[in-house]
Amino acid sequence: MNWIYILTFVTAALAQWSQGQPMKAQFHMNGVTGQADLTESGGTLTIRLNIDNNLGMTTVEIHPIWVNYDGMDKCSPKMLGNAMSGLSKDATIQAGVPVDVTFSNMPPADFADGYSLVLRDPQSQSEICCATIQQSVDYVTAMVRFRGTVLGDVYLRQANVAGSSTRIVYDLATQTDAQAANWRITDSYTTCEEFMKNIFHAIYDTRTSESDGCSSVDARQKECAIGDLTGKLDLIGFAPNVGSSMRKAVTDYNLPLFGDNNVDNLLMLILPIGKEIMPACGKINVYAERSAKAVFSNDGVTGTIKFSQKSPLDPTVTSVNLQGLQSFAGGYHVHMWPVPERQASSQTSMCSPGHVSGHFNPFIDQVGTPGSDSYPDAGTSTYDMFEVGDLSGKYGLLNGEMSKSGTYTDYNLQLFGTNSIVGRSLVIHRNDATSSRWVCVNIEPQYPVITAEALFLHPVIGRVLFMQERGRPELDTSVFARLDYIDETPDTRNHKWMVGKMGPGSLVLDEPPSCESTVYNPESLWQNKDDSQYSMLCMGNSATCITGDLSGKLGLLDIGYQSTTEDEAKKWFATDTYLPLSSPHSIIRQPIVIRNVENSQILACATIQPVHPVALVAQLTSGTVTGTVRFSQEPGFGSKQTTVKRSLKGFTDGQR
Repeated sequence: MNWIYILTFVTAALAQWSQGQPMKAQFHMNGVTGQADLTESGGTLTIRLNIDNNLGMTTVEIHPIWVNYDGMDKCSPKMLGNAMSGLSKDATIQAGVPVDVTFSNMPPADFADGYSLVLRDPQSQSEICCATIQQSVDYVTAMVRFRGTVLGDVYLRQANVAGSSTRIVYDLATQTDAQAANWRITDSYTTCEEFMKNIFHAIYDTRTSESDGCSSVDARQKECAIGDLTGKLDLIGFAPNVGSSMRKAVTDYNLPLFGDNNVDNLLMLILPIGKEIMPACGKINVYAERSAKAVFSNDGVTGTIKFSQKSPLDPTVTSVNLQGLQSFAGGYHVHMWPVPERQASSQTSMCSPGHVSGHFNPFIDQVGTPGSDSYPDAGTSTYDMFEVGDLSGKYGLLNGEMSKSGTYTDYNLQLFGTNSIVGRSLVIHRNDATSSRWVCVNIEPQYPVITAEALFLHPVIGRVLFMQERGRPELDTSVFARLDYIDETPDTRNHKWMVGKMGPGSLVLDEPPSCESTVYNPESLWQNKDDSQYSMLCMGNSATCITGDLSGKLGLLDIGYQSTTEDEAKKWFATDTYLPLSSPHSIIRQPIVIRNVENSQILACATIQPVHPVALVAQLTSGTVTGTVRFSQEPGFGSKQTTVKRSLKGFTDGQR
C-alpha cells in the first residue's frame, strides 16, 4: 500500500478555488500573528503572507493535516504529517510587509482545504507557528470512534458549502496482525451491536444505477457509491499503536456530512484483511455545537461569561458581559475544581484554594505560570502563551472597569475533550496587592447531561461524580472525586483505581457491591497482552486503554486531607475521552474499585448509580391564595442553581 501523502495531491482539479472560495490561514500562535491568503491561477499557487512580526528568513511549508490547537507539539510532523513534496520554500518575512511565495507548474489537485501551513526557522529547523488552511465559512465536523479489533478515531470535516470535498484524518491501531483493511459506510443497521450480530451488510449507495467508472482518481469518485470508501480512497492502514506518528489524511469528493444523502448517524465499517479477523464498527456522529455559561450574582457582581464551540477543531467563542465590578476587579480565570455547596455559615469564602484550587493550566510545562520570567503580561501575546484558564491574560484585565463586555475567539480553550473547562469554576479576583479572590461560580453545560456517582462509605468516604452529554456516549466524560478516610488514617497517595465489572447477582442496589472484580472491559481489548505489554500500549495514549482502566487513562488517586486552612478532603478533576454513561457499554451499575497503595488488595469500592434531578413542591392554601411553588435543581458538580417556579392565584389588593 502506498502511503505517500502526495497521492491525493496529484490527481484532481483545484476544485475549491474553481468554486470561488478563497483559502486562508490565520496565524495566532507562539507570539506570531498574521494571515496567509492562497490563490491559484494558470497552475501557479501563490501564498501571500502578511505577518505582524519580524521573522527574517523563514521556511514556508504545506503539510497534509489540519492543526489541532488543543495539545502539545501542535506543528510537529507527528501531528501534521511531513511537509508536502515540492511545497517548501524560503522567504524573508518582515512585520507588516506582504510577501508572496509561489509554486509553479502545479499538477491538478484538490488542494489546501484541511491542510496546514507551517512557518519554520531554517537554521534551527524548529517550527515557529502553524495554522489550518480553510475557507472563510462554517464547517461541519464529524467523528467516528472505534473500540474493538481496531482502535482510534476518524475525523471528517467539510466546508458548509454545496459540493465541497470532505477531508478525513485518521489515527488507528489494531489488536490484530492486519496491515490494511477495506472500509465502507453502511445504512443496513442503526447500531454497531446489530451489525456485529449479523455482519452481512450493504454499502451505502444513493445512485439510481451502478457505474463501472468508480475509481480512487478524485475526478471519478462521484461514480462510486457514497459508502464505498475503499473504492474512492484505497485501503486504510494501521499504525503500530495509536499516536505513533502515523496519522493519515485523505480527501473524499463524494462524502456529504450535511444536506441530501449525508452520512450522519450511519455506520463506518473497517474490515481488516486477514483470516478470521473480526470487523470493526463505529457510528458517524456530526458534532453539535456546545455551549457553557458562568452566571454571576454575588456581592454586587452580575452578568455572564458564555462559551460556545462548534467542534474540537473550531475555536471557542467567549462572550463576556459583566456589571457591578465597581473598579474592584482585576484578573479572572478558570480554576481547576468546581465551587462546592456552602455547608455552614462559617464558610465565608467558597473561592479559596482549598475549594477551587488554582488556575486551570494543563500545559504548565510549556507556558509556565503568571509571574515567571517567560510569562507575558496580560494582553501582550497570543493566547497559547498563557494558561488555558487565564482569561484576563488572554483578553485583558478588568482593572478600573465598572462593567465589561467583549467577544473573543480562542483556539486555546476547549469545551470538548481532555482539556474541557465544562464543570470547572470561574473566579474573579480583586485588584489589590495580593490579587485576592472575590467572587466565583461554576461553568455549567448548556446542553442535556447524564450524571452518575459512586458513594463511598467505609473505610473511604466521599464520592466520585461523572457527567457526560446525554445521548453521546462516544464523547468525553468529566470525573470529579472528593475522597477522605472515615477515621484518622493519614493521607495516602497514588492509588490504582478502576471501573470493575459487576458479577452475576450483584445488582441488588441496597446492598454493597462485591469488591472482587476484574476491570470493566466490554470491548474485550488486549486480552492477549500481559500487564507490562498493556501498560506500554496505554501509557500516554488513552485511545488504546481499556474502558475501566481509570489509572491508565486519568492517573493515580490521592485520598485524605489537603494541607489547607479549609481542611477539605482531597479533590480531583479530570476528563476521560471515553467513559460512556449510556449505551450498552455504560459504566452505570458497575463498581468503582480503589486498591491500597501497595496494590496488594482492594481498599474500597462503591457502585456507580445514576443521579436524577431533585424537585420539591410546596402546596399553598391560605385564605383566598392557592397554588404551588416548585423548587428544582439539576445534578452536577459543586454548587448548583435552584430554579423556582410559582403558580399562585387568589391574591387580593395589597398582597404580594
